[in-house]
Amino acid sequence: MSNILKISPNINAEIVHCAPFRAGTDLYRVIIEFLATKPSSEAGKLFKEYEIWFPIEVVEDSLRLPKGAKFDDIVLFVENVLKNRFEKSENKIPEEGGILFKSMYDTVIGNPNTFPFKLDNKTKLLKTTIMLPEDTREWLKTYGTLRNVGLGEAIRRVVSDFQAGTVSRESVSSVPKVQNTGGVADPNSKN
Repeated sequence: MSNILKISPNINAEIVHCAPFRAGTDLYRVIIEFLATKPSSEAGKLFKEYEIWFPIEVVEDSLRLPKGAKFDDIVLFVENVLKNRFEKSENKIPEEGGILFKSMYDTVIGNPNTFPFKLDNKTKLLKTTIMLPEDTREWLKTYGTLRNVGLGEAIRRVVSDFQAGTVSRESVSSVPKVQNTGGVADPNSKN
């Protein structure tokens, strides 16, 4: 299954990060980028980043899976959530930054930085200094700038993808064009 999801005739969503929040937990964090498809001169421009957080049980319950969810199941779940949010936002990119599923019927919509979730034995983050080759540091800074995240978050995403086994040369080397829309875009505009 592809990481590119067709949300509307003018907008695709690309899954740029899909991994457990931390090793050993069933809480997943999926980061999506909404990208323009039309007109062709605008194709690939980034409208907005969006996050979906969920325990894996929500995917299993939502899709009525008899066994554990696989990556293709997660992609299908994410696609269904995005299409639902797009429809509820009057066929526009949702204004919020993400959605947290506590369960199938208990969701929080808003800014992912403020999502109220509890992890038992939450992994403690430690401040560290790392040495990077200059070209790697520049690539991470560009990656972070294009996705509107800091250098630390860019490193965390790449390491998390590596730990989850979802990193590939293609997934880390693709760099979208950026369009400043203030976070909200009208997919029906002809610009």
